[in-house]
Amino acid sequence: RNKAYWKDHNWRYQTYIYPFLKDDYVDEITTPRLMQWQRWRQDKRLVSDILHVGELKKEYTVIFQILKFAQELGYIDHLPTKPRTVLRQLASSKNEPSRATFTTEEYKHLLSVSRKRIAEAKHLVDNPPKTGGGYPKILRDRRYLHYFIIFLAHTGVRPGEATRIKHLNVKKVKSKDDKKCHLSVWIKGKKTDRKILGKYGSYFAYLGLCENICPNHKPEDLVFPRIPVGGLRALVIDADLRYTQNGDRRDSKSFRHFYIMTGLAQKTSPKAMSVQCDVSPTIMKNHYERHATVDLFKEDLLKVVDFQSP
Repeated sequence: RNKAYWKDHNWRYQTYIYPFLKDDYVDEITTPRLMQWQRWRQDKRLVSDILHVGELKKEYTVIFQILKFAQELGYIDHLPTKPRTVLRQLASSKNEPSRATFTTEEYKHLLSVSRKRIAEAKHLVDNPPKTGGGYPKILRDRRYLHYFIIFLAHTGVRPGEATRIKHLNVKKVKSKDDKKCHLSVWIKGKKTDRKILGKYGSYFAYLGLCENICPNHKPEDLVFPRIPVGGLRALVIDADLRYTQNGDRRDSKSFRHFYIMTGLAQKTSPKAMSVQCDVSPTIMKNHYERHATVDLFKEDLLKVVDFQSP
């Protein structure tokens, strides 16, 4: 549903598929031909020493989408079989990449650095130096990023889902107890449309966004029109949190993982997490619970028990 969804597929097609298969008819793309393409593709890698299975899988997705369309039009009778080497790789359960997330301490530190950067930008707006400029935009961008981070970390929505939320989809639920204030948000999801509940942090982040970023917004306006990729990269680097301890790179998806992993640590109902985050219980178990680390249970594991002699 994302308007930019096609760009990733098109880039893979133009870069790694069309250059090799441009002179082939669709009925000539057989399993042996795919093996030839795969060997050619191995030599076209840009950074890593090996062709990662995840990238190969995405490119095969593009190829087979084209072949399925050709089959629907009657140009081919059946689809070729994926090479066995690929099937073995895709079926392998060895060391799946972990989900880059934050510990609670890291998340608090990130917000602390974010507030510091906002304060620095505000100081430059109030006391502009003789050289340089654009400080109001810098302040606005840093505030937007701050609210975006808190919203993701307190709702668990996908970054792409957040960019489809309109102000009319957001309902503020106020309470005398600040921690019971929350948001009720209608989401146009990746798989299904659904209503989600945002914790109190998202409530106050949304208030701050409306006050400082879009005070004159209309109901049809998007709450988060864009994902602040560059700003987030600068922030996590500034906070020395670009990479996890095992080397995984953090991005905007890491806040969804933070929400889910924190929920698991707090023993939130798996069913509730599944409905909130639009993931099946199987995915929750295989792709999140398996990456639980001791950091999530730090307080329990470091709890000191005063043993008494009998």
